[in-house]
Amino acid sequence: MYKKRLLFGDKQSAEEVLLTDDPERQQVIGRNAKGYNRLLWEGARQAIALRGILAKFEQNEDLKNRLLETDDDYLWNVQERIRSGHAESG
Repeated sequence: MYKKRLLFGDKQSAEEVLLTDDPERQQVIGRNAKGYNRLLWEGARQAIALRGILAKFEQNEDLKNRLLETDDDYLWNVQERIRSGHAESG
């Protein structure tokens, strides 16, 4: 969310994202972006995410090794969000 905020020139919200370690709060801040441009975000989000993922594994040797141990296996991300007592796939 930090990079998303910076992409749209919203430095104040970007700083707010860094002030919390609560992912839900970070999502709220990100959704209320000033200057949001859907086309710009759709063009930039994959590159931003890739840089973040690379940094995550470069900074954590244990995670990097666990990832490398998966070899050619397919990796899946499955998550559930709970809203109003109902699970949603997301």
